[in-house]
Amino acid sequence: MKRPSHYTGERASFAADMAGEGLSHFDILRWKTAEKVLNKEVVSIEVPGVLPLRIIHTRRFDAAKDYQWPVPQTAIDNAKNLKQNPAWE
Repeated sequence: MKRPSHYTGERASFAADMAGEGLSHFDILRWKTAEKVLNKEVVSIEVPGVLPLRIIHTRRFDAAKDYQWPVPQTAIDNAKNLKQNPAWE
């Protein structure tokens, strides 16, 4: 099986060690490779003659916004000096 291009060197070793742990998404964010890796189409499995290959979803990652998460509204309501992240206003 061909390894995705964003898994090279130490990242490939780490990905193999942590396989199945469900942390890959957060690793991609931490490595700042999300705009290259996550902007893709999610496709179904193809079974020739039975199930055609279909686009299920198209991922959109906005680097200006999606590396930071919004502050929950309840936290903003409970803390007078807390403001929403500018990209999420």
